[in-house]
Amino acid sequence: MSPRGRPRDAGVDRQVLSATLDLLAERGRHGAGIQAVAARSGVAKSTIYRRWSSRDELIVDALAELFAVGETTLPDDPRAQLRVALRQLHEQWSDDRFRRIMRRVAADGSEAPGEYRRFRDQLVSRRRTLLLEILGRCVAAGLIRAETDLGWAADLLVAPVIVAAMTHRNDVTDEQLDFSLETVLSGLAPPRL
Repeated sequence: MSPRGRPRDAGVDRQVLSATLDLLAERGRHGAGIQAVAARSGVAKSTIYRRWSSRDELIVDALAELFAVGETTLPDDPRAQLRVALRQLHEQWSDDRFRRIMRRVAADGSEAPGEYRRFRDQLVSRRRTLLLEILGRCVAAGLIRAETDLGWAADLLVAPVIVAAMTHRNDVTDEQLDFSLETVLSGLAPPRL
């Protein structure tokens, strides 16, 4: 049985989500209320409420759009896979709008830790899972000791990119990314016999 009424207009969804991201970048969570999003997007509040029951639900969906990652063909070598994953992370965090949004989300997280955890668990965990899978392949390939805490290893790899973006420093270079990758891998390598 098909739903009654007109089909949902994807163009309206895009307008609303884009306006939400713009407001997040400019004003943070408090400035991205339904009324402000309606005014920015030109979409009626009633239309927005039919699609999203709350501001925070709308924000999580908007951030999901921001974090959407296309399929990437990874090379066979796990070390090269890590390099590709770090380059993708760097490319995303190099975008000015993305950086501004993430700074606001982090700042707002201190006032609404539950919503921040929801955002982290639903969105950031997708990328983290991929990175952990690649690190697991590095263990299988003998590049990393089997007893390594892979979650911590992932944090060591992504931290330079995120810290640079969150602290308004110059962008990380490819050479610096490679240095971080090789430093982490050499520190986690199995002992030589």
